Amino acid sequence: MSDIVFVRSAPRGIAPRAALVLVVALSVLFSQCAARGAETAMFWDFTKGAQGWTGNAYVKDIALTNEGLTLKSLGTDPLLSSPAGGLPGDKQLRVTVRMKKGVGDMRASLYYGAEFNREKSARFPADEGVSWREYSVFLPPVGPNARLWLSPMLKPGAVTVAWIRVESVAMIEPPAAGRPARPKPGARPAMRVVSGGVEFVHYGRSWDDFAVVCGGVEMASGHAGGRLGVVIGGKPEWLDLSRAKFKIEKRGAALKMSAQIRDSGGALWTLRRSVSPGARPGALNVETLVVADKARAASHIPWLTLFPGLGTFGARKTQAVFAGLEYLADEPGSSEADLTGPASVRRAPDPAKITFPLMAMAHKGKYIGVIWEPSDRVAAVFDSPDRALGSGAHLMALLAPGVGVLRRENDLYAFDSFSMPAGKALAARMTLLGGTGASVVPAISEYVALKGLPPAPEFEGGFQAAASLLASGWLDSGIGDDGLWRFTRSKKNYPVRAADAVTY
Repeated sequence: MSDIVFVRSAPRGIAPRAALVLVVALSVLFSQCAARGAETAMFWDFTKGAQGWTGNAYVKDIALTNEGLTLKSLGTDPLLSSPAGGLPGDKQLRVTVRMKKGVGDMRASLYYGAEFNREKSARFPADEGVSWREYSVFLPPVGPNARLWLSPMLKPGAVTVAWIRVESVAMIEPPAAGRPARPKPGARPAMRVVSGGVEFVHYGRSWDDFAVVCGGVEMASGHAGGRLGVVIGGKPEWLDLSRAKFKIEKRGAALKMSAQIRDSGGALWTLRRSVSPGARPGALNVETLVVADKARAASHIPWLTLFPGLGTFGARKTQAVFAGLEYLADEPGSSEADLTGPASVRRAPDPAKITFPLMAMAHKGKYIGVIWEPSDRVAAVFDSPDRALGSGAHLMALLAPGVGVLRRENDLYAFDSFSMPAGKALAARMTLLGGTGASVVPAISEYVALKGLPPAPEFEGGFQAAASLLASGWLDSGIGDDGLWRFTRSKKNYPVRAADAVTY
C-alpha cells in the first residue's frame, strides 16, 4: 500500500500559527527542488560583507557577523535593498534567501524592479525560530537596471540573512494541445453518481470523459486534453491522460476510476478518482490521487478540470463568483472595470486573496460550484470566459503545484517541478455543488452549510482602527466625487449616494 499525503488545510479550530507551520514546511520542501537549467546570475554572501545592500528607516542595528547580516525590524515596512543593476533583466529568475528569524511574524516579501512598486512582489511564509531556512521565489523578467528589496517580516523582530542567490531559469514549455472538446455519450451506458440536484455522469472511455448535470441540465464537462506534467533528466514531458489505460466501476453509491500511463523513463503513473454523494443533497465528494512507482519530479497535476458551458451555453452566464475576487453578471472576469494593469488579472490568484474556497456559476436557473481544501499543492483557476485554453466556454480548475514558489500568480503552468518520492501518493479533496437556482446565492449558501463561515478576523487596534481604515477607503482612495461615491475609482462608474460612507 502506498503512503498517501492528503493535500488539505488545517481543520477548523486549528490556530492560524499551526496552519502557517504547515505552509512553511511545504515551502521548504519546494525550495529544495532544483530549477531546470538554472544558472547563477548573482550571489551575495553576507559573511563577506554587506556588498551594497542597505536598510530603510524601519531597519536598525545592521551588523555583519560570521553568520551573515543581522538586523532588527522596527515593524511597519522594514526593507533591505540591493544595489541596482547586475541582474539579467530579460530572463525568468529564481531567488533563494537563506535566513533565520527571531520572534516576529511568519510573512516575508521580495520586491523587484527599477523602482519600488508594491505590485511587483512575491510573498512567502518565513518560519520564526533559531533554525536556518532557505526560501525560494520565482520572478518574471525584472527589466533593466533592476534591484531587489527584501522585507523579512512585517512586525518588530530580529533577522539574520546568510546569503541571497539569484538564478536565471528556463520556464517549462506548456503542452501542445488542441481546443478542448465536449465529451459526448458513446456506445456503452454512462455511469452516474447522484446527490440531490447534481449528477456526475461518466461515459467510460478515458480519465476526463465526464459531464456534470445540475437540475437536469448539463452545466459543465471534462475534456480529452488533460495532461500530467513530469520532468525527466531536466527535460519536461507531458503525459496525455486520454491515452492512459482506464478503468471505472461502481462501488455502492460511489464511482471509482483509475488511469495508468508510463513516462519515457519507464515509471508507471497511477491516477485514482472517487466520486460519491456528499454530506448534503446537491453535493458530491471528489478525491483525486496521483502516485508514481519511481522517484519523479512533477510539474503539473490536474486535480479537477471543469468547463462550464462547453458545447452548451458557451461563454454566456447569468452570474459567477470566485470568492474574494470576482462577482460577475454576464460580463468577463479579470476585466479592468475596477482595477487596471496586471492587478486586474484574477485567473489564478495568490491564495491570500481568496476569502473562502468557492467558485460557482449560474445560468438560466441552474448553478454549478466547486469547493476545495486550500494548500500549497492546489492552485485554484477561474477564467470566465476561458481565455487560457480557448474552449469557448468557462474554466474552473484545481491544479498542482499551488501559486507560490513554483507557480507565478495567474500562470496556468508552473515554473518548476516538485519531488514525488517512489510510492508516495499525493491526494486532493474537493466538493462539487449543483442544482436549481437563479443566481450563485444557492452555491454560497451550500458552502456555508457545509463548511461554516470563516472566523471573524482580529483587527489590530480593534474597532476604532478598523473604522478608521474603512473611512480612509471612502475618503482617500479617489472613489469620492463631491459627496457621491463610485464603487471603483474608474470614471466609467456613475457616482451615487452611499449611506455607509457617511456612517464611516
